[in-house]
Amino acid sequence: MFGLSLFKGSAGKNIKQVGGGLPNPTAPHNMIPAVCEKKVLVNISMLGALDIYESKFLGYDEKTYAFYVAPIKTPMADFALTQDKTSVRFNFTFNNVRHRFRALYAGIWKFNELDTLKFFVPEQIETVQRREFYRVSPKMDQPVKVKFHYERLEASEAIDISAGGVSFSFSKRIMPGVKLGLSLNIPNERLIKTDVETCGYGVFNDDMEKHSALPAYKVRTKFSHLNLGDSELIGHYVAKRQRDHVH
Repeated sequence: MFGLSLFKGSAGKNIKQVGGGLPNPTAPHNMIPAVCEKKVLVNISMLGALDIYESKFLGYDEKTYAFYVAPIKTPMADFALTQDKTSVRFNFTFNNVRHRFRALYAGIWKFNELDTLKFFVPEQIETVQRREFYRVSPKMDQPVKVKFHYERLEASEAIDISAGGVSFSFSKRIMPGVKLGLSLNIPNERLIKTDVETCGYGVFNDDMEKHSALPAYKVRTKFSHLNLGDSELIGHYVAKRQRDHVH
């Protein structure tokens, strides 16, 4: 979760009038109209869910401080939205920078004679930061096993690992901001149980359609709650793999 608060109506308009100086292009009341004007593509998902749906920013309403996106191309049973209750994650790229936020669903509304999904503009839009830690890849014959605490998620293997997080292969895209509990089995070390938060994903295997058993995506995460002992253990492993790469 991002920990971003939400607001709507007159409260949003009051926020716009606070402060002076040059306009901030990343402020929600500046960025949302801009991405709507450009019809920027966006990935959205419900909080607590792993499925991702593609949509597009369509329009902005300054009076109600709301914006509109294209309908989701999936049965509503698979993407249940409750007006004024459901909070949805948005992840998009604008001017070559990735951003994310969450917004409150406001219902199905007509925009330019089209049925669209209406959301209230968020108080804050977060810029997705680049990695800060050196990552190493496990040996092919000594993989770092990844097992999720949620039983319905299949086990995986680490693609790379650092003191700050771990990336693993997975059969589905997972939006940034999803929290997962998992266990890491580093070769010749004790089991590490920790929580992570997803930071993004990339295409890991373009041959997914030819070999359906192979994972298709690389999911990047950062550690949320890592105790000192586990942090030191991972640090020693990363340092050892760095030495292996040098030699």
